[in-house]
Amino acid sequence: MDLSKGPEPCVVCGDAATGYHYRCMTCEGCKGFFRRTIQKQLTYDCKSMKTGAPCVVDKNTRNQCQQCRYTKCMHVGMAIDLVLNEQQRKAKRKLIEENKRKRKYDAALRRCHVTDGMSDDERELVCMIEQAYSAAYGGKEKQTCLEDRLQSDDSGDTLLSNSGDDSSNGPITINGRTANSDAQLPVSFDQILSNSVQKLVTFSKNVSGFTDLELDDQVILLRGCVVETMCFGCSDYYDAASQSFLLKDGAKVTMSDVTAEEAVLVEPVFTLAAGLARVRLDVSERSLMTALLLLQTDREGLRDVSAVERQQERVLDVFQHYVMHSYPDEPVRWPKLLVRLTSLRSVSACVADHVLGTRLDSPTNIPSLLLAIFEGNSCL
Repeated sequence: MDLSKGPEPCVVCGDAATGYHYRCMTCEGCKGFFRRTIQKQLTYDCKSMKTGAPCVVDKNTRNQCQQCRYTKCMHVGMAIDLVLNEQQRKAKRKLIEENKRKRKYDAALRRCHVTDGMSDDERELVCMIEQAYSAAYGGKEKQTCLEDRLQSDDSGDTLLSNSGDDSSNGPITINGRTANSDAQLPVSFDQILSNSVQKLVTFSKNVSGFTDLELDDQVILLRGCVVETMCFGCSDYYDAASQSFLLKDGAKVTMSDVTAEEAVLVEPVFTLAAGLARVRLDVSERSLMTALLLLQTDREGLRDVSAVERQQERVLDVFQHYVMHSYPDEPVRWPKLLVRLTSLRSVSACVADHVLGTRLDSPTNIPSLLLAIFEGNSCL
């Protein structure tokens, strides 16, 4: 259409045309009228045919005589064979949807860190998990029934939500200085844990196959990996060059800031982060590692272990293929990642046993430096 001089007229009624429809330049009204007439096999009568002159068909009178309007549609060359029947329309809509999905998938693949040598299904899974990982750390999600169940146990007591009493944990102090020097806000482990749960729920909802698991199993899997994903996420804010963590307020802390009492828990987190930093995980590897943490079959209480195992094996196989094809010059990279995964789970178990076991009885016994490290990962 040449719109330099305004809309072109409809060849049937003279109204503003919207494009070529059934081989003629027509407006939406005449297009719809012609389609309905053919699809429903409608017939009309002209009350003025006795005079021998056809009715005037323009944008003001086009609805007064349907017979003359249809006759004019045929006269200007609108093609009956281009009008689709119901079966053809369904096929066309299906094709359009498939093309949309393909374009969306192709665009997503260009954004994701997938590699050649993998099957389309493998590439799609890597891309999907990477997108889920990115989505989990951008914006707040509305609380779902799954998240509600994570927040409370069967008795209705709060498990992971904010305790409502943050006064027990004052501003984090490291070697005599306050880490949150600007905000001077107290921080509690329950706050940090709640933020991490929200991110984990957002991630899990977008991991293919996870929402197909039994709801009880979903809750168990999420509860089981919250602290693990927190420890894993801390490595994002570890600087290998200075061997330090970047805190929420921009401060850097090293092992020299750790007291002897804190070292039992904090030092393993430093060691874990340093080990992950040496591997230099890319975005896809971080995403797939998070998915593996989510899909662990040894979580106590799982009802359908085989279903979780199928999802785990699927991710594990794709993860291995991704590493092999992306890093062909590093034949031991995959074994290294498995070792890091084992170390991550071991360190996280120690942290969880200590922190979750003391947060209610003696919340001040939770190392303030550990809270500072977790807070940066949870809130940034």
